[in-house]
Amino acid sequence: MLTLPEFDTTFLLPNHVETIEEINAPYFKIFEEISQKLEEKRNTKQEELDKNVHHIIERDYSNSNLCINSIADELSMSLIYLSRLYKQLTTNALSDKINELRLDKAKELLKTSEYTIVDIAEKTGFTSSSYFYRLFKNSTGITPSDYRKKIKVLL
Repeated sequence: MLTLPEFDTTFLLPNHVETIEEINAPYFKIFEEISQKLEEKRNTKQEELDKNVHHIIERDYSNSNLCINSIADELSMSLIYLSRLYKQLTTNALSDKINELRLDKAKELLKTSEYTIVDIAEKTGFTSSSYFYRLFKNSTGITPSDYRKKIKVLL
């Protein structure tokens, strides 16, 4: 709940003020304090939303049904509002964040497992291995197979 700052009423008495600035000062101070409290509340809600979204993505990245719609449904928010708010908070599209995490997980599997590329695409939530290949190459500049070869040489 928003608590209001203390309000000194002595300034309202005509014999206690000499200028309009002396009358305005307490009001401006109250407005500033209210504004700060509202900003703190907004920041807390934004941090909570960001944390919840990231938790859902981390938990469900391997589910090919994970999408903005499913996240919005779980958070009981409208798709458009969630998408717009997330973009304002992070300057990234939510779908880009999902794909970024999936690609990070795919890179880890390419480094540490012998799964086929198709299996890795499936295990990281991609519904199409060709889409996975294209996204991976756009992100890293090389194909998943070349990435695996390059990592094996470096290790």
